[in-house]
Amino acid sequence: MQLDFETRAARYIMEWGEWIEKLQLLALLGFKFERAKIYVEKLIKLQNQDGGFPRNWIKGRASSLLETATALELLAKMNFREEVLEKAAKYLVEKQLANGSWREEKEEYGERRAEKHRVTLETARILRALASFDAKNAGIEKAIAYLAYAQREDGLWLTSHLDESVDMEASSEAILALLEVGSEKAKQLARIGVEALWRWFVEKATEDWSEMPKEALSIAEALIEAGYGEAEAVRRILKAYVKAEKWRFGDKRSISTSEAVKALKVLLLAKAIDEEKVRREVERLIYVREELKRKIEAKEEETRNYFLIRFEEIGIRPSDKPSKILLGSYLYAMMDQFFWTSEAFDPQKEYREIVGLIGSVDQIDKYMDFENVKKAFFKSRALRGIARRRKLEVAKSISLFAKFIKEYGNFKDFKEFAEKLRAYTLFKVAPQVSGWNTAYNLGLLLRSFSKAENDLGKLIKSFELSLKCFPAVGAKIALLFPFYALWVFRLWPEASTYIKCPIDWNIVKPYGNLGLSCMTLKELRKDPKRAAEAIHRLAEELFPEDPAKIVFLWIVGHEWCTKPYKCYGIAGRKCWIFDLCARGRTGEGKKNMG
Repeated sequence: MQLDFETRAARYIMEWGEWIEKLQLLALLGFKFERAKIYVEKLIKLQNQDGGFPRNWIKGRASSLLETATALELLAKMNFREEVLEKAAKYLVEKQLANGSWREEKEEYGERRAEKHRVTLETARILRALASFDAKNAGIEKAIAYLAYAQREDGLWLTSHLDESVDMEASSEAILALLEVGSEKAKQLARIGVEALWRWFVEKATEDWSEMPKEALSIAEALIEAGYGEAEAVRRILKAYVKAEKWRFGDKRSISTSEAVKALKVLLLAKAIDEEKVRREVERLIYVREELKRKIEAKEEETRNYFLIRFEEIGIRPSDKPSKILLGSYLYAMMDQFFWTSEAFDPQKEYREIVGLIGSVDQIDKYMDFENVKKAFFKSRALRGIARRRKLEVAKSISLFAKFIKEYGNFKDFKEFAEKLRAYTLFKVAPQVSGWNTAYNLGLLLRSFSKAENDLGKLIKSFELSLKCFPAVGAKIALLFPFYALWVFRLWPEASTYIKCPIDWNIVKPYGNLGLSCMTLKELRKDPKRAAEAIHRLAEELFPEDPAKIVFLWIVGHEWCTKPYKCYGIAGRKCWIFDLCARGRTGEGKKNMG
């Protein structure tokens, strides 16, 4: 099914956008605090002691003027009236310079580069934020005085007092800020600026713009706010924007999500697209996310047991020793690369056969014996089509990991396990492996080791790097093994925040069926990995403390979505997301779910 522009734009921002961009979209559409609670609370928690908000929205970093202005304007427009806004406004006023301007402190190679600052642009954005919160704020008159000083004779604005070249984006933002203030003096300056901007816009729009320049959206927004929204030149540019080939949603190289938010804002202001349609789609996306979260939480134990049953069939249980669970999980993950999407063989049956050929997972010595593991692989009927070299690499990898388990025994916590695996990889595995990617990963691992990194987040990364240095372990196995050992078996709960769910078509299809992607099922089918980052982002948003819970969707895909005969009728009603997925209810599954 082909999705219209409004639907794809809304989905693109809600799927791929940063949380702050999603909040900007909700504020733009007039959503109140209650509907945007998850993002507003995240924003509030970032506020620093000085009242500002951290640079790049990273908690603990120094406060930034522009981030603080963005937060202030967003919360003010959502009618959020609390001490948070007062503190943010106070921070901005305290940082105002004597001439009424603001200048973000930047450091480049340890030196402050004042000439790189677009002071007028920064001042206009901060003024607009303050005016949206309190038009009588003490810093507003000083800021207006600076904009009056920085306005050129032709009505446009300078880049800064150190750079007298015209800045069209700053001119647009200055007009928007002055219109937001609304005082007589501000209106007079804005009127002069609008006339100059309109002359420039008409001249460029009709002659020079073979493609949209970077500042076009800011210029269009200023003209629309000033009452030029019905002008033919503005309408023509905006229509061209909607029809442009650059709107390849799902490809962030085509258009960034921040640009998409800005474009949507201008298009809605100009009534160039259907605002109600965008709003309905965003409402639907929020509802689906909330319901999905509720269903996942209700089915958490059932989801975990789904995988535990598989392991019990090959003799591995949660009550077993950590060493047995680790080796069994590693073996299962290594085998999954052969059977994860197999249709010719029953994976569980093949796992049991291979374990039977090698020996019980309790018998670590048999897995340490490379020849024994290799012999089992070459006897396996299911692995006959796998290349000889690949089977040898997998056998070697399992043998090396078994030796690690045997040498170091049980581990008291994840920290001890990760540190010992890092050392073992560098000193025992490294001499036995080769390849450019492996050398690169070993280099990163060596840096981690030399710095003695031991905080949980960095140990998780070194754990993944260690795994990737083992033969036949790629990115997928590096996700699968920790998922099985640390999430399914809950070996070390402290690491659950960092565990991700593996992504393949089984999880991507229900994700697409729920209408959470800006791409169609046909587009997702061509390359399911394109949705991996978006699914992990969704998981972290819904379950920041335990993102691997999203594996719920993998079970839905494996049991229903990828089996056409189970997606409609009585069988379809048993699907965990039946009431959220329109395809299951309408009976489309019979025709389209293959």
